[in-house]
Amino acid sequence: MPDQAMLHTAFFSCGILDVLMASFSLIGNSGFLWLLATLLLLLDKRTRRQGLMLFFAIALAYVIGNVIVKDLVMRPRPFQQYGVMELLIPPPPGSSFPSGHASSSFAALTVLYATNRKVRIPASAYALLIAFSRVYVFVHFPSDVLAGTLLGCGCAYAAMALIRRFDTPRPLYSMDVT
Repeated sequence: MPDQAMLHTAFFSCGILDVLMASFSLIGNSGFLWLLATLLLLLDKRTRRQGLMLFFAIALAYVIGNVIVKDLVMRPRPFQQYGVMELLIPPPPGSSFPSGHASSSFAALTVLYATNRKVRIPASAYALLIAFSRVYVFVHFPSDVLAGTLLGCGCAYAAMALIRRFDTPRPLYSMDVT
C-alpha cells in the first residue's frame, strides 16, 4: 500500500510542523519529560506522594505496554509496513502496538490532572502533542496511540489507587489533652 504512504506524505508534510512534531516525538523518548517531572515532584516533601503516583503509573504502563504487549502483538510500524525509508526521526526499534510515548504521556497526564490543577493545561498540551507526533512522524498507527492512551490512563488509576491504599489514615480527632 505505498499509495497510503504517499498520501500521508502529501497531506501531513509541512516544514514547521515537521520540526515541531519531530521535536515532540523526541521529547517523549523514554518518557524523559515525565520522568523529569517525577524527579522534581519526588524531591519536594509536599509533592512526594504525587511523584510516587507518577512514577508507579509510568512504570506500570512501561511494563505492560513495552515489555508484555508489544512482544505479544508484534505489529510492524507504519513506515515498515508501507516501505517508507525517510523519516523525520531516527527509526525506533521494536513493535508498534501500543504506543509507549502515548502510554507514558497519558499515565502522567492522568495523575497530574487528578492531583494538580495548576499543571492541567500544559500537561494536557504536552501529552496530546507527544501522542499525535507519533502518528505524524509515521512510526505509529492511530490505533497504537489510542491503545497507549487507554493503557496509560488505566495504569494511572491503578497507581493512584495503590498509593492511596497505603496512605496512613488520619484520626478524626486528636487525643492530645494537655
